[in-house]
Amino acid sequence: MADNPPAEQTPAAGGEKSATTEAAPAKAGGLSSYVPLIIAVVVMPVAAYVTISIKSKMSSKGSAAHTEEEAEPEAEKPKDSHGGGGHGGSAKPKDSHGGGGHGGSAKPKIAKGTRNVKLAVPLTRDAIAFAPKDPDNPRDVDKIVILDTKGETKDMAQSDKIVVNVANTGGGRYVLARLSFMSDHQEFLDRLNENRERLIDVAVGTLSNKTLEELNRPGYRTLLKSELRDLFNQQLGVTMIQEVVIHDLVIQ
Repeated sequence: MADNPPAEQTPAAGGEKSATTEAAPAKAGGLSSYVPLIIAVVVMPVAAYVTISIKSKMSSKGSAAHTEEEAEPEAEKPKDSHGGGGHGGSAKPKDSHGGGGHGGSAKPKIAKGTRNVKLAVPLTRDAIAFAPKDPDNPRDVDKIVILDTKGETKDMAQSDKIVVNVANTGGGRYVLARLSFMSDHQEFLDRLNENRERLIDVAVGTLSNKTLEELNRPGYRTLLKSELRDLFNQQLGVTMIQEVVIHDLVIQ
């Protein structure tokens, strides 16, 4: 008669099964503790990359907007410089070329009574005036011009020839001279035009009294210029002439 297995072994088998079942949750619990770490390792770089990309795009947009704001005032400058759409559009180019300006003209404006430069003013019987340089003509220069009876410019003014007999030569010798004045007095041209015939008469009388010996004396030209300057200023009634220029002094 066979022996029955002991009743205690059945629970033992059941007990071994229970231990295996308990080991599985333990393993599962061990892996779950690493899940947050795995998520952190994977997600954090991605989140950082996304954050950096967003900030970079926002920064680029801000820089572009700032550049556009700075470019707007510069874009308006060409309009102002050409007078387009602005109240202060430049009208000077029109005036300087005579187009659309009140006093535009390519002809030099004649200033009869004033000068802004010191020029040699010729002693002449013609009425003269000061003509400033034409801004539209780069070759033009400040000059003294002859005026006709209507006050229009005829030509560049030149000194008249003064021809007189040399004293004590019996008419056998004569002297030829051309004279100009240097003056910075604002009213000199007006005063000169009023007295030009008298000034020529003073020059003729002075030169006709000079002897051949005086005219040939070394350094006499300097003395003659000083003498004429004083006589001319006396005739004008006020000291306006700083210097007399002798262009020609020819004895024949």
